[in-house]
Amino acid sequence: MGVPRSLAEEAVYHVYCRGNNKVRVFHVGRDYAKYRSNILKYKKKYRFKIYSYSLMPNHLHLLIEPQLIGDLCKIMRSLNLSYTMWHNRRYDCVGHIWQSRYRSRIIKSDTDFINCMAYIEMNQVRAGLAKSPELYKWSSCYERFKKTKDRIIDFYPTYLTLGADQQERKRIYYEIMLKTGSQAQVPVLKNRS
Repeated sequence: MGVPRSLAEEAVYHVYCRGNNKVRVFHVGRDYAKYRSNILKYKKKYRFKIYSYSLMPNHLHLLIEPQLIGDLCKIMRSLNLSYTMWHNRRYDCVGHIWQSRYRSRIIKSDTDFINCMAYIEMNQVRAGLAKSPELYKWSSCYERFKKTKDRIIDFYPTYLTLGADQQERKRIYYEIMLKTGSQAQVPVLKNRS
């Protein structure tokens, strides 16, 4: 048994999960849509906030703020277990689809928050899945810059201070994202049991 996870009151976490043996966990649009619908479902149950996400073919990133200090484990268990059960039924397979328990780290400052959000939302560009971050349908960047029916993301106070109105915020954040998020400096995520 490892070291207990580091949890904090009113904390925002960068959460990361990878497919077992780095294999795909999302194969087609319906798979991505299912995980997104699970996020909406469990947001209602646990009342957490999600500021950024990217669902990639073999992994995912979330920038999440649980309402209660112990809810992060419950949220991630619910999201990943319900998706695993659905995935295994859909693809007629059994067993784990995730490599291990999720990894997480606490966001320590406003700068850390914006940099992490930009890192997550540029993930699809770095992976060659989109030429521009807002074109990738399975990320919060798509939601942030396009009109979508089912909005998942919340707006963190730091993000809201980037500009006087929505258009100015989007423009300033986009510049930050292109500058900061395109750097391949992965935030350190420690796996704690």
